[in-house]
Amino acid sequence: MGLKVFVGTAKGREDWLAQCLVSMGSREVRVISSGAYELGKLSTIYWHHGGDRFLFLQDSVEVLSDEFWERLEEFDGSVGLLPEPAPFGCYMGVYERKHLKDFVWPVMRSKEDSIEWETRWVRDYVDRVGGVPVMFPELTDATGRVESRFGRENLVLENEMFRKWKGTWR
Repeated sequence: MGLKVFVGTAKGREDWLAQCLVSMGSREVRVISSGAYELGKLSTIYWHHGGDRFLFLQDSVEVLSDEFWERLEEFDGSVGLLPEPAPFGCYMGVYERKHLKDFVWPVMRSKEDSIEWETRWVRDYVDRVGGVPVMFPELTDATGRVESRFGRENLVLENEMFRKWKGTWR
């Protein structure tokens, strides 16, 4: 697969990043720690890295099976990973550079800004694409379980291929 894989992280999240990277096995992964919150990281990827398509993940995910990568290859174009609060929940999924051209990249000043823009920005992206499939529509907040990890309470969204440790969901 020629898809570039990016993982967004930030200072103080070294445990999350290590767990995520171990789950990727030998796959080449680029770590993005610049840019404020997810949109800042996506903007950094767009402006500073090539490729027609790329996968953006947060550092609080684990790939549990090679089936994840096999299933991802079944999709052409853009695909969101999680359905909530909109396709590309948590900003995660495969983006196409051609649909990001001339996009507005708002500056996030807080986690609240990031959460607010998650729905607006993602819906704008999905509208530009003309709709996108969601790889794991069954992984919703309602199906998650609460578990502590790395000093915080998390909502865990998980299936046999993928696990997301969600720190903000209430």
